Amino acid sequence: MVRLLASCVAAVCVLTVSSAFQLHSSFIPTSLRQAAISRMPSLRTRSFSPRMNSGITTGEVHGEGGAYVAGYWVPYDDCAEQFNIKGGSGEKVPAGPCPRSRTRHSAAKADGTYDVCIIGSGAIGAAIARELSKTTASVIMVEAGDDVSQGATKGNSGIVHAGFDDTPGTRRAEFCWKGNQMFPGLDADLHFGYQLTGSLVVAHGPKEEEHLQELIKRGETNGVQNLRIVRGDELFKMEPHLNPEATAALFSPDAGTLIPYEYTIALAENAADNGVEVRIRREVEAIDKTDDGLFSVKAKHWEPKSYLESSAEGLGNYYGGVGENGPTESHPELKVMRNKVSVPEMKVGGSGSRAANDGVVVGEEEVRAR
Repeated sequence: MVRLLASCVAAVCVLTVSSAFQLHSSFIPTSLRQAAISRMPSLRTRSFSPRMNSGITTGEVHGEGGAYVAGYWVPYDDCAEQFNIKGGSGEKVPAGPCPRSRTRHSAAKADGTYDVCIIGSGAIGAAIARELSKTTASVIMVEAGDDVSQGATKGNSGIVHAGFDDTPGTRRAEFCWKGNQMFPGLDADLHFGYQLTGSLVVAHGPKEEEHLQELIKRGETNGVQNLRIVRGDELFKMEPHLNPEATAALFSPDAGTLIPYEYTIALAENAADNGVEVRIRREVEAIDKTDDGLFSVKAKHWEPKSYLESSAEGLGNYYGGVGENGPTESHPELKVMRNKVSVPEMKVGGSGSRAANDGVVVGEEEVRAR
C-alpha cells in the first residue's frame, strides 16, 4: 500500500512546484525528534543486503538498540549525533499545553479564509500539508479522527515498493520509482525510521521464472533501476529460510519499510511547525461552492464523552496530567472504547473515530478556502 504513498510523494512535489504559491524562505525542513531507544539487542532474523557490507540494513528493530536514519542503521551510542536533531523546528515550540484538538496557531488570512483546506490527515494528506508548508500559502488540515493517521494509514503494510510491478502507463508507474527514491531524503529530514531492506519476488520453477522476466521488463519500462535475478547460493544467503524448492528471485535493492503512523506524524508535525493549521476531531459534513468562488467546508467538532464529563470534576486533560502515565491508569473511567469497530467507523478513524470514542458533537465549524 505504501506503493501508493511513494507515488503520491512524487506527485505532491510536482503539485507544489507547479502551483501558484511562492516558496517560503523560512521553511524549516526538520522536526525535533529525539531517540527513545532501548539498549536491548534485537532478536529479529537478519535481513539481506548484499550490496551493503556495513551491517546497516541487517534486520535490527527500529527503537531497540538504535534507529534507522535515511535507510541505514545507527547504533544507540551514535544516535545523539545522527538521530537526534539539534536545532530542529520542535525547539521553537513554546512550552505549555496546546489548545484542545487543534494547533495553537491559526493559518487563516486576515479575512478568515485559507488558500487550501486539506481534508484527512493520513499519509497522503500529511504529505500534501508538508509540501504546501514550503510555500506562502495559508493551509488548514482537518481530520475526523482523534489524531493524524487514524484511518487507512495506520493499517498500511509499511512497504515502500520500487515500482516494477505497476502497470506501465498508469500514475503509479509514473511516480512510484520517483517516490521510492525520495524516502531516504525525507527520512534524513524527519527521522521516521525508514529502513532500506530490499525485496525478493521468489519463483519456483521455469514457469514462474517467466513471470520474473515480465516484471523486469515492466520495471525497465517504468524506469526502475538496479533490478536483477538472483539464484542458488546467493539467493539462499540473502534469505536462508526460503522454500528449498525456490529456483530464482527478482531482487530490488531499493525497496524499504517504514512505520506508517510514525511517517505520517513526522510529516504532520513538520507541516504544523511550518505554519499549517491542524484541527482534529472534525467530521466534514458538506462542501459547497459559495457565490464569491470559495469553497465552504462544514464540519462537526466532537470530543470524547468521557473528557466532557470528567472536565467538570477537574480532570480536564484526556491524556493525563502532570506525573500521570496516562488517563486509563489514574482514571479508569476514561477508558470507554468498544472492542469492535465497524467498517463505516474505520472509514472515519476506526478506533480513533467519534463512534469508537463515544464522542459528542460540541460545535459546528465552517472553513472557507479557495
